[in-house]
Amino acid sequence: MPGLFSQLFSPAGLVDLSGRIEITDSLAFAYGGLADIWRGHYKNQPQNVIAVKILRTYVQEPEYVQERNKKLIREAKVWSRFSHKHVVPFFGISFDVGRGQPGAPALICPYYSNGNLTEYLKANPKANVIKLLSEAASAVWYLHSLKPNAIAHGDIKANNGNERLYDKVPCREFTVDCI
Repeated sequence: MPGLFSQLFSPAGLVDLSGRIEITDSLAFAYGGLADIWRGHYKNQPQNVIAVKILRTYVQEPEYVQERNKKLIREAKVWSRFSHKHVVPFFGISFDVGRGQPGAPALICPYYSNGNLTEYLKANPKANVIKLLSEAASAVWYLHSLKPNAIAHGDIKANNGNERLYDKVPCREFTVDCI
């Protein structure tokens, strides 16, 4: 896939974390319709937990794998443009942690140990819901106002698997899953 890799590392610039990431659990901690999210860490920093999003697929036909990889790389390129205090930052991409899916790209971002918004509100019933909604609205407004191409998120919900939050309040109190 040389064309795909040269496209990936174009001036849009994604950080290649291949060889630097290790999955730490035997099961994913969250999942969506198309991907599983695993806990992991940088090999040289085992104390820093990260989230690793890997597309779930059992089809290994070359055309399918190439199309799958293009979609995830597109998501990575879009995500890498985001810079907002209530949107999860994108660390980079890895091609060697695919859990039985050789070459599957994995998207790397922070892991937020206090769970998604639904989990947080169950554990903290007195949380300021108005403030949380305001922060969520701020993140959505940010995505919708990006130039030249606004982002319309197709799957915002409080229990979205990638909405890991509240690791250190008030940082990143609400985050949105990406594209």
